[in-house]
Amino acid sequence: MRGNNSLTTTGDGPKTTQTPETSGKDAEKQAEQRPIFILYGFMVLLVLLSLIGFRLSTTHFLNPQTIHLAHSGGEHIRTSALKGSSDTNLEAEDAQGADKTAKARPACPADAFGPGRAIPLDSTGGPKFGLIQYRDTIPLKEGEVVFTFDDGPHPKRTPKILDILDKHCIKAVFFMIGDMAHEHPEIVREVARRGHVIGTHTWSHPLRLTRYSSARAQAEIEHGFTAINQALGKPSAPFFRFPGLIHSKKLLTYLAKRNISVWSVDVVAGDTERRSRHHLAATLKKRLAKRGQGILLFHDVKQVTINNLEKIIKDLKDDGYSPAYIKPTQSYSLPEQIAQLPTIKHLAIKKKHAAMHRRKRHRHRRRHHRRRRSRR
Repeated sequence: MRGNNSLTTTGDGPKTTQTPETSGKDAEKQAEQRPIFILYGFMVLLVLLSLIGFRLSTTHFLNPQTIHLAHSGGEHIRTSALKGSSDTNLEAEDAQGADKTAKARPACPADAFGPGRAIPLDSTGGPKFGLIQYRDTIPLKEGEVVFTFDDGPHPKRTPKILDILDKHCIKAVFFMIGDMAHEHPEIVREVARRGHVIGTHTWSHPLRLTRYSSARAQAEIEHGFTAINQALGKPSAPFFRFPGLIHSKKLLTYLAKRNISVWSVDVVAGDTERRSRHHLAATLKKRLAKRGQGILLFHDVKQVTINNLEKIIKDLKDDGYSPAYIKPTQSYSLPEQIAQLPTIKHLAIKKKHAAMHRRKRHRHRRRHHRRRRSRR
């Protein structure tokens, strides 16, 4: 016998037996490794659960085979996911919300700023509006303005914007992000209940939309519309605004074929600009004086907009401006080729990977700057 093992021979051949010391050490090793295996198993379980939840939330949402909004004779058809009980629930919720809103919101007083003149807007052929980028704008009279809000809906700030607009009887156009509409569908419906028009601002607001492939860029646009349609339970207005107002000829041609109007802006309020947001009302007043009318651009996700909107409206009224509101003559229709576009799951994964790459680049820059400081 050598060490802790003994060798015994039987008719069946040599057999190794362990002493108590060896078996005790093996038991100790197994006891030490057991928590590690339990930890690994727990981590694998968490990853599997997160993947299952992510798959359910992305593949079922806006699946063209389960949710398809089409038009027949000017009336929209709700299929599968929008039929039956869900359809009834949406209508009941809309009716209850409309009753509550009507009771909470009094009729417009005689001296109210709005609602102003109604302007029917035809989107056939994909017209482009906004003198900052295009030759034409909405057919406004001198002194008329149209309020537009981007990047919502926000669960806390958008309702505050709605309350201010209701106070002054103003109807606006909200260009919403599909991802945000998916997260807060009740806010989307509330905006519609209060008489505002809803367009879209893509699915995830990519500032590099024009650098995407044609299929991916079209999917960003169409899935943004479809997210809002699902939240509303009916087709939205065929109004679209590019993220960052950055467009391309290919996408403009695509939207024209789809009969989706493209909105730019006549006057930028400046609620996203560091220099002007501290004097937002004065900045807007100065910029609007040069035009005399036009489409105004705000962001309902910005606190600075909420803080200054009352003063902006008061200044507009004192200076003799009047609001106008838009009445779309068509609704958005879902194209048949949407099933061939990248899915929401694909877009969500791309968005997640892009965020991971941004964080990685940020960490790399920080390490690089620390090394340069240490060398000095």
